[in-house]
Amino acid sequence: MQKRTVEMLGRALIALLIMASGTALVANANREEKPLSWRLFAGGYEPDLEVNHDKGAPGSIFAFVGVGYPPNSLVTVYADGLIVGHVNTSNLGILTFMIDSEGGSEGRYFITAAAGANASDTKDFDLEWDEPMWPAPPGFPGPTFPLLGGATATPPATPSATPPVTPSVTPSATPSATPSATPTQTPEPTVTGEPTETPTPTETAPPTATSVVTETPAPTATATATTAPTETPAPAALTANFTTGRPGSFFTFSGNSFTPNQTVDVTLRFNGTERQIGAVQSDAAGNFAFILDTWQALPGFYTVEVSDGGQQDAVELELQGVFLLREKEGNAQMLYIMQSVYVPFAPNQ
Repeated sequence: MQKRTVEMLGRALIALLIMASGTALVANANREEKPLSWRLFAGGYEPDLEVNHDKGAPGSIFAFVGVGYPPNSLVTVYADGLIVGHVNTSNLGILTFMIDSEGGSEGRYFITAAAGANASDTKDFDLEWDEPMWPAPPGFPGPTFPLLGGATATPPATPSATPPVTPSVTPSATPSATPSATPTQTPEPTVTGEPTETPTPTETAPPTATSVVTETPAPTATATATTAPTETPAPAALTANFTTGRPGSFFTFSGNSFTPNQTVDVTLRFNGTERQIGAVQSDAAGNFAFILDTWQALPGFYTVEVSDGGQQDAVELELQGVFLLREKEGNAQMLYIMQSVYVPFAPNQ
C-alpha cells in the first residue's frame, strides 16, 4: 500500500514538471529568433585596430579603423584607461572614430577599443612638438572623441516631462463704491429792507466824439525751419570671425564704413616684418570681405591691417597648435599668408 502511494506521488510530480515546462515555452513562443553569438563567449573574435599616424604634434587628429569586432555591437573607447566615448560596429564588425589630441602634452598615449573582455585591441601614438600637425582626414566617417577628459560611460538619463504648473487665478479686487458727497443745502438769502429811491441825475452834456482807433493788423507768423542734426558716419572698422586658430585655419574678415568704391590694401605684420599680401575693392556702401588662408603659416602673433588711403583698421591673430582648426566659412576673395614660389625649369645642357 505504501509503495503504491509513493508511485502515485511520483507520477503527480512528473506531471506537474511537464505542465510547468509547457507554460515556460508558451511565454517565450512569440519572441524573435536570434542566433547566439558564441564567438563572443568563446573568444572567437580577433579585432584589429589601426591608426593613420603613429606620431604627430599636440593638437593633431588621429583616425582609427577597427575590423574583426562583433557585428552591430557597442564598443567602448579608452584613452590610457579612461573612457572617452562609445561607437557602434557595422554589420560586418567594422568601426571608425577619431581622437582629438588638443590640450595633450608630449608623450605616448594608448587607445583601446573594446566590445567586452574577449573582443578588444589597443593602438598607441606619440605626441611630439617637432612632428607635423595632422588635421582630420577629409570625409572620414565616425565620431571624434577628446584625448583628455572625454565622454561619460553612462549615457544621460532621459529627463521626465515636468507637468506644467497651472497658475492660480488671483481674483481682482472689486472696488467698493465711493459714496458721492451729499451737497449741503445753500440757505436762501434773507430779504433786506426796501432800498431807498435814487434821485434822478441831472442831464449831462453829450460827450465829444473820439477818433476811431485804426486796427493794427496781426503779425504774420513766419515758420522757421529747424535744421536736422548732421549724422556722424560710423568709423571704419575691420572684424574677423575668429582671432585664434591652429596654423592652416581660414579666417573671414569684414570691413565696414570705409571709402566707397575704393581699393583697400591688405598688409600683414609678423615677427618684425611687414608686407602687402593683396588688395580688395569696397562696394558703394564702403564694405568689403576677404578670407585669409594660413596654410603652412608659422605659429605666432600676426597683425592684419587694411587701408584705403584715408581710413584704416587692424585685427590681431594668434596661430598656435593648441587652438582649433578653423574651417572655411562663406565665399569671398581669397588671400594667403604663404605666397607661391615658382622656380624656373632649366633643361640640361
